[in-house]
Amino acid sequence: MRNKLLVVLVLLLLVGCSNNSEETNNVTVLTETKEGEYTYIIPFVSTDTRSYHGTYQSHYDIVEIGIGLEDYSKQYFSTDDYYVQEGQVITRDILLSLVARESDTNTQGLNSSKGATFLTGNADESIVDPVIVTDVFELDFVKKSKTDYDIDGITLAIIVNKNQTVTVDGVDQSYTITDERLWEYASNAGRKLESYLRTIDGIADMPICILIYSTASSDATLPGGYIGSGYFTGRTGQFTQMTEKWYLIPTTAASNIDSDTYNKLINMKSAIKEFLPESINIMGQAKYIDGEISLLKIQISVQGKTYAEIKALTQYCTQLIRDFSTDMRLIVNIKDNDEVISVIERLSGSDTSTTTYLN
Repeated sequence: MRNKLLVVLVLLLLVGCSNNSEETNNVTVLTETKEGEYTYIIPFVSTDTRSYHGTYQSHYDIVEIGIGLEDYSKQYFSTDDYYVQEGQVITRDILLSLVARESDTNTQGLNSSKGATFLTGNADESIVDPVIVTDVFELDFVKKSKTDYDIDGITLAIIVNKNQTVTVDGVDQSYTITDERLWEYASNAGRKLESYLRTIDGIADMPICILIYSTASSDATLPGGYIGSGYFTGRTGQFTQMTEKWYLIPTTAASNIDSDTYNKLINMKSAIKEFLPESINIMGQAKYIDGEISLLKIQISVQGKTYAEIKALTQYCTQLIRDFSTDMRLIVNIKDNDEVISVIERLSGSDTSTTTYLN
C-alpha cells in the first residue's frame, strides 16, 4: 500500500512538472513566458466590469490601458515578489457609481454633480454637465510568499476624456479641455477614488497605485496615453504628471517631435520599395513617454508575394532596422494579403533582433 501511494505521488509530481505550473490550494500559478513579466494565477476569475470596458473604450485604448497597468505597477509591485490577477475589488455596481455624477446618494461619483459648470481652461469657456471620468480599470497583486492568495495590492487606471460634446437645445457643441485643467480635475478625482477605496473592507492599509489615462489621441487609429500616476500607502502619497503620446509616421507631427526616427523610417521605406517595388505599404506607429521614444511599431503590407520574396524581405528588414536607435523597443510586422507572415522584434537596449515566421 505504501508503495502504491508513493507511485501516485510521483505521478502527480510528474503531471505538475509537465504542465509547467505550480498548484497550491486549488490555485495554479502559471509559468512566466518572459523574464521580468508578471505571472498570472488560475482559476482565472474574470471581472464583471469587462462588458462595460468593451462598450465604452476602443480596442486600441483597452490594449494600451492593460499594458500600462502592468508596466507602471512594476516599480511598486515587483514581478519577483507578486503574482497578478484580474481586478476583483471594483465590481460593476461600484464602477457604475464611480463614473456617475456625485450626489447626496452617490458621494463617490467621480463626475461633477448635475448642473455643475466646468471651466475648460480656454479663457472663460465653460461646460455644463461634462462627463470627464468615463471608466476605471483594475489589476490586483498577490504576494508570492503567501499561501492564502488574498490580494496585497491594487493598481487602478482612471480613464478621462478631454474632448467633450455637450448637447444644448438639440445642438451638439464640442469642447477641448486643456491639459492643465484636465490634470487638475483628474488628479483630484484620483485622490477621491483612493479615499473611497479605503472605506472598503480589507483595503484600508493596502498599497494602491492609481494611474490616469487620457483617451485623447492624434489619430483615430491610435490609442491615447497615460498622463500621471500616484502611489498611496495608508494616507500618504501624491500624483506625478507624465506624458504618453503616439504618432503616425509619416506625419508632420512625428517629424517635428523626432526627426531622426522619422528620417530613418523614410529611408527604410525607400530602400524596401527599391527592393520590392510593387504594392507595398509601410506605416510606423511611435510611442513617446515624456518626449522620449519607447516603442516603434512598423507595419509592412504587401500583396501576392511568394514565400521567397517574403523571407528575403524579412531578412532585409532585419538588416535595415540596425540603423534605428537601440533606446527603444522595435517591432516589425510583415503582412501579405492582410495576413501576418513574419514578425521581427528588438528589445530596448539590445542590438540583437529575433524573427518569427508564422507560416
